[in-house]
Amino acid sequence: METVNIHWIVDKGIREARLYAEKHATSDIYIFNDDDVMPWGKNWVERGLTAMRNNPQFAACSSRSVIAEERGNYQIPEGTEIMQVPCVGAPLWMRKGILGDDLPEFLFVEECIVLHNYLLKKGYLEGIIAGLEHVHLGFGFATNPSLVRGY
Repeated sequence: METVNIHWIVDKGIREARLYAEKHATSDIYIFNDDDVMPWGKNWVERGLTAMRNNPQFAACSSRSVIAEERGNYQIPEGTEIMQVPCVGAPLWMRKGILGDDLPEFLFVEECIVLHNYLLKKGYLEGIIAGLEHVHLGFGFATNPSLVRGY
């Protein structure tokens, strides 16, 4: 089992927090998360790392929300480790070395589409990791009005 390190990023905008995590992460794959999103299930980190390491064409992946209204109207095909979908969000498994200072400025509500376009230009995919789930409490449940982020 690998060691998991948790770092809190406070008082930075979303773009700055992402670039901070990218710069300071010590592993080849890191998880960027918001404080209103919780992993759900056993061996969550290990299972996500395995899927990301097996699928290097994916730069960013997320898990699937257990909340029905957020799950999306799709089925992940049997035997698929990561299903390609656009515009994934927290919790975000990110491959180190992809985000750079050329990441455009953006507002919180533009985060997913800006990141999607950025990764697409670089030739990378985004997806949902099969079998991984999370609980999203939703905006307003964050412990900090500025949304605390971590990696």
